[in-house]
Amino acid sequence: MKSNALLVFSMLLTAIAVSCNKDGKPSETTSEDESLAGVEVAVGESGGPYKKLFMLNEGKMGSNNASVDFLRFSDGKYVRNAFAQMNPTQVLGLGDTGNDLKIHNDQVWAVINGSSLVEVFSPKDEKHIATIPVPSPRNIAFEGEYAYVTSYSGAYYGGPDILGAVYQISTKTFREVAHIDVGYQPEGIASYKGKLFVANGGGLKSDGSYDNRIMVLSANPMKVEKEIPVEINLDEIYIDDAGNGYVSTFGNFWSIHSGLYAFNAASGTASGRITGDVDVKVSCMAGAGGSVYAIGTEDEWNWDPKAVKKYRFYTVSASGKATVRDFPSTVTTPYSLCVNPENGDIYVGDAGDYLSPGSVICFDKNLKQKWIALAGINPGHFALY
Repeated sequence: MKSNALLVFSMLLTAIAVSCNKDGKPSETTSEDESLAGVEVAVGESGGPYKKLFMLNEGKMGSNNASVDFLRFSDGKYVRNAFAQMNPTQVLGLGDTGNDLKIHNDQVWAVINGSSLVEVFSPKDEKHIATIPVPSPRNIAFEGEYAYVTSYSGAYYGGPDILGAVYQISTKTFREVAHIDVGYQPEGIASYKGKLFVANGGGLKSDGSYDNRIMVLSANPMKVEKEIPVEINLDEIYIDDAGNGYVSTFGNFWSIHSGLYAFNAASGTASGRITGDVDVKVSCMAGAGGSVYAIGTEDEWNWDPKAVKKYRFYTVSASGKATVRDFPSTVTTPYSLCVNPENGDIYVGDAGDYLSPGSVICFDKNLKQKWIALAGINPGHFALY
């Protein structure tokens, strides 16, 4: 009798731990965030090996309304403002002005620029894990057991010229280990085989000259080893597994266009501007697998708020050649980009007017729209989990 009772109890536990999707297939229900209300946007959506697509909404600067949404692939539901809902005791929520989002070792690291902090939380249920102070942080990368965060070091518009820095943070203790000065207003950062590659923008320099260098650092201990001159006002950076590097530039907004440039991470040498049928223009970019993708427009200097701009979608393979396609007009203000390396799905954060809630739109690899979801203000940074 005792053994039969244990067997029945075990079966009951199994029944509680497993539920069924609409198609009758079993699915685990172990996360507390399953109780959050969401909007079903992607019936039958498959993320391949991925469970969730996270979106960090930057919010409006100075308004303390950065937020995190996610799409859950198992049921196709898009859940808004998940972090705040799962952490009601966090008095100031996520903070002011989200600037980057990365997943590492089953943790989500959100860089919150205006609040000068990095927030770490669980991708399973969005529960708070740690908060790490970093002055005016920008972007994050990982190498070994450390996180590396670029920082403006307190520089501000109209203020004195101040070199930025990279902060080294232990992913075990969540404490700063060291920091080192780099160029002016460092933005994107990427790691490759024990080295860090930092894209310096210089957008706050008092003489308007910008910075034009990728700085190469040893990761541990941090030491500047080399500088790679590229183009002014560098922004995002990506390195694939083969060491092919790509960095975007904003230009100067009136005589030098935005663009995408290649470099070799192994040799530390620049390869020049990437071109296709037309020069690549970059409003946002993303890397996936052995390719890099960008959305941009020839009309980037048209400052008329009523202008309807024509955007293009660029795909750059390891050969360094760009293919160009017209992007659907559904997207009015492309602000962020992510490509699923498993199925080629393209996710775009559309900022709209930058003041109202934006949207996340999914296209298949042929640029056919699959779904759209209302997001937070300025949906700026994706991460696949």
